[in-house]
Amino acid sequence: MASVMFKVFFAILFVFLVSSVRGQWDDPAVLGDTMDNNTNPYLSVFQDNDVEQLHLFWERWSDSTATALWHQELLHGNAAAALLSTPGVHYTHPVVVETDYFPADTLYIMYQTDEAGNQDIYYLKLSSGGYISDPIPFATTPEDETQLNVASSGFLYDYWYSNDIAWIQGGKVMHCFLYNDDGQINFTEPLVIDSGNCTDPVFRCWTLENSKVLWIRNTDSSAFIYQSEWDYDSGWSEPEIFYNGGNCVGLTDDKAYNSYLLAFSTEHVDSFWSPIGVGRDDVMHGTEYYFQQTGPPDVAIREYLPNSKNITSALYMEGNYLACTYPVGGNNEIFLNENPYIDDYYYLENFSNLGCPNRNPEFFLGESTPLYCWYNYLLWEAYEYGHWKIYHSRDLNCLGGLNEHSSETGIQLSLSPNPARESVRLEYTLNKASEVRVTVTDSRGVIVYRPAPVFQEEGTHSWRLDLVTDNSLVLTSGVYHVTVEAAGMRVSSGLLVIK
Repeated sequence: MASVMFKVFFAILFVFLVSSVRGQWDDPAVLGDTMDNNTNPYLSVFQDNDVEQLHLFWERWSDSTATALWHQELLHGNAAAALLSTPGVHYTHPVVVETDYFPADTLYIMYQTDEAGNQDIYYLKLSSGGYISDPIPFATTPEDETQLNVASSGFLYDYWYSNDIAWIQGGKVMHCFLYNDDGQINFTEPLVIDSGNCTDPVFRCWTLENSKVLWIRNTDSSAFIYQSEWDYDSGWSEPEIFYNGGNCVGLTDDKAYNSYLLAFSTEHVDSFWSPIGVGRDDVMHGTEYYFQQTGPPDVAIREYLPNSKNITSALYMEGNYLACTYPVGGNNEIFLNENPYIDDYYYLENFSNLGCPNRNPEFFLGESTPLYCWYNYLLWEAYEYGHWKIYHSRDLNCLGGLNEHSSETGIQLSLSPNPARESVRLEYTLNKASEVRVTVTDSRGVIVYRPAPVFQEEGTHSWRLDLVTDNSLVLTSGVYHVTVEAAGMRVSSGLLVIK
């Protein structure tokens, strides 16, 4: 029997059922509580004319007859408001596509609705200045369209930066790109990746040349994970098994960093369920969290970026946070691993500790702060006082000290701004005339940008990296390594890209 090619590291679990050590995580707090039910939140950072905004989209409902789609910008004191609300209609499962690339930033707010009777997918466009368009149809076939998922993969579709979009249509895995076509942002024609009884499409953002979609294919006897990879010349590869170690549900990806991480729940032969986290290299490792329970837990996963002034080696330490539900005193609480590194034993602790039902954890990238820092958010739902609330916590990540580096042999290097969105300026000083080569690698060490070397004289020089319109340098959110080599010397610095 074929199986996924990664090693499973068995972890000893010490479960703390009452208190939790949160480290840099804030204490859990409610977002926008009302007497109605608030569910399915989605958080997105948006840059509007150099003003950073943090947009929250979610469902609000009082009973099963209708669901409204709500929105609030969280950083500038804006009040919450309904985007869509119609008696007898459900607007659900908001998902945001962030088009950071030329010609302008736009948020595509995609959602499901039963307005026409079956489940269809529509979207709104949020543009600079706060303008929100009327609803626009995206997928409106006679079949149900559900389980929409998006990613900024960095794939160069037709020589332009693009976003991946996948959804389920009548059990089929569908996919299209959202891309720039000579200044116009368009969707490609949808393609069928798998026509089986499929659920839970997710992405592994791999390199600038390809994209991977994974999903669960369900049969009468199994629910295994399959995958397909995009190639510019040949399109999508034939589906192949990624994991068949047990029946799977709840497949999810890293929505904070669009990274390589995956998480899902799997059923063992003894009918117990455990969460599984899969790291960057599926050939090298995966981690099964032996946090067994009688039903499948809700899971979420996020890449860990160390808060360190010297992360040259830490960039490759393969750490992640995994959140999952676990029953305590008859209620599911949100548990979180204290230590994100795979080399240590995992200590999953009661993070929510609310004494009520909790569900649907998810990680999101949040706002940046001065001194090269930014927030990550963990959002989930908790049922308190007769209705569902949205809870959140933040942890602060910093790359302090990574904007300036020097080598013992004489090259000095600085990056500004860092974190960067649209461009970054490299400034370096040479102690003698030399040929200079600049290389940018991702967190796995894969080269993503390496222009032809240039000859430069002794002294201070600068090099601007255009992260938006340069077709050869399209970086998604994440940590990168910038290296300058000259006269047999080299110096490196970490670069954080936030899209």
